[in-house]
Parts: sequence; C-alpha cells; structure tokens
Amino acid sequence: MRMIRAFVGGRKLTAQQLMEILSDVPQATLYRHLNKLLNGGLLAIIQQRQVRGAVERVYALAERDLFTPLMDDQELSCEDYMEHFLAFLAILQSDYQRYLQQEKINLKQDGVEYRQFHLNLSDEEYQQFMNKMNEIIQEALDKLPSPKRRSRTLSTLVIPEPL
Repeated sequence: MRMIRAFVGGRKLTAQQLMEILSDVPQATLYRHLNKLLNGGLLAIIQQRQVRGAVERVYALAERDLFTPLMDDQELSCEDYMEHFLAFLAILQSDYQRYLQQEKINLKQDGVEYRQFHLNLSDEEYQQFMNKMNEIIQEALDKLPSPKRRSRTLSTLVIPEPL
C-alpha cells in the first residue's frame, strides 16, 4: 500500500526514486512488489530510457478500468484481495486529487458526487438490479468521444453484510 500511495496524485517514479521514498524497504522486496503491481495491472510503465547500458523504467498508476479479481479462492489470498482493493482506493484517491488540483472546480456543474446506499435486496433482486445497472453503464460506455462529451470516471463498490 505504501508503494501505491507513493504514486497518488499522478506521480511518475522510477524504481530508484521509489527506493528513495521507501528507504526502509529492502531492494529485493521493493522490486518483487513492483513486479506484482505491474503484473496485476495496477501500475503501468509509462516511459523507458537507456541509462548507462540499462533500461530505466518510469512507472505510474495504471489508467484503465479496474475490476475485482474474481479468482478461485486458492489462487489469491485474503492479503492479495486486500492489496488489490487498497490499490483501487489509491487510484480513486489519485483521480479525485487530480480533479481538485484544477485551477477552477465546480462539483455540481461537473457532476462530481460520491454516495453510499444500503440496499435490502434478495440475491435475485440484487442480480436484477446489477443487470439493469450494467445495461445502463454499457450504453454509456458505447458512446464515442466527441467535443460535446466529457470523460467521467464512474467507480462502484459493492460489499455485502457478512452472513
């Protein structure tokens, strides 16, 4: 999580810069986690440059659609799921921070909002709700960019009450 937070706010870092920020993390551990975040699609290589015979990579939080990694329970541990979730939160925070850093903001006009609802639905009702919501989202995703359209990020989070 500390590695991910280092990238919040649109920061672009090399492994060396990341090591300077996280000086208490052993180099082997840092590279292992860097590769996990890269392979998991949470970080992206945004630039590569030749430095004294080696290739130096510049990393940033991946700008892409982020999905819950729905794997067999044996493939990912609870820690892996939590790491992925924390990365999702960090990316969300980074996006919001980038929005707030604009010179002029108007949350109402820009359509910025966050809400939390508690829905009391059976499994069947929930599935129907999600199917309708996915249809609406897909309809919006199918719209091509144009001068009249502004890109907006929609993030959803569904967590059921424990049984």
